[in-house]
Amino acid sequence: MLKRFLLLFFAAALTAHAVEARPVHHPVRHHTPRPVPAERVTDDLAVPVAEALQAKAHGRRVLVVFDIDNTLLTTRQDVGGDSWYVWKRGQDDAATPAGRAAVSDLLRDNSALLELSVMQPTQADMPKLITKLQTKGVAVYALSARGPDLRGATERALGEAGVDLSSAPECGAPLCVKRGKLGEAQIHAASVRAGWAQTGPFRPVTVSDGVMLVAGQDKGLMLDLLLHSLPVRYDDVWFIDDTQDNVEHVIKAAPHIAARLHPFAYSRLWPDAADFMRSQVRQDKAEQGMAAFRAGVCAALASDLCAAQ
Repeated sequence: MLKRFLLLFFAAALTAHAVEARPVHHPVRHHTPRPVPAERVTDDLAVPVAEALQAKAHGRRVLVVFDIDNTLLTTRQDVGGDSWYVWKRGQDDAATPAGRAAVSDLLRDNSALLELSVMQPTQADMPKLITKLQTKGVAVYALSARGPDLRGATERALGEAGVDLSSAPECGAPLCVKRGKLGEAQIHAASVRAGWAQTGPFRPVTVSDGVMLVAGQDKGLMLDLLLHSLPVRYDDVWFIDDTQDNVEHVIKAAPHIAARLHPFAYSRLWPDAADFMRSQVRQDKAEQGMAAFRAGVCAALASDLCAAQ
């Protein structure tokens, strides 16, 4: 029952920096489509890592792509974490239109919390698993729903956990045609070059040093744009993400992607997320923590966080 609840819950949930409803993108295929891969669920990152290493040992060109929040890293407290964000976002969605307008405030608050929070690996051996892949010549990328403004905090958190992805192949054309944030014009042009029919606006993304931050946009499309923009054409891509919605978007994009995809839903923190969603005690403590955080910031300096106070 718990697994079924989590699958249904996370199918509708957004990750830490998802914003309004994502535009729908429909691929236009220019190659023989691959079969749609089956999703697999694991609570151990060592499982997809072992598969990727085995494929590499057999001469396959392999890329492994990890989500960050609640897949590689997690917060040490509830406030500012994935479960807290999804819970707060659910409150906004259930509220009046004026309440839904508070989503931008929630994103601002969550960004501030992530900037200042100390994060930890989701499992103790995570950094060693990443290093093992890299040592064996397997390229590793992080593909996160975080926004571009969190690049500094993201790289710092990964580094503090012992993860360095800068050895990954650098992104180039058609997507990465300039440094810094890539705006709607660059993403639209890249999607057209990759054979996608774009039906909605894009938000800025950033790609550098093995980290791609996509501001809550469709990870199936974003993964394909990344693959089109790397100097290597991969035979196999392992994709690991804790959020069901992201895994499903990648699976839907699979027939459009030339590489063979191996999608994994990472379930290690699902039980904790479910517990937070039904625990009034944890929710109240998180609210108290947010209030204390805002009060401390507002007592020390002028900030957008204090606008409502």
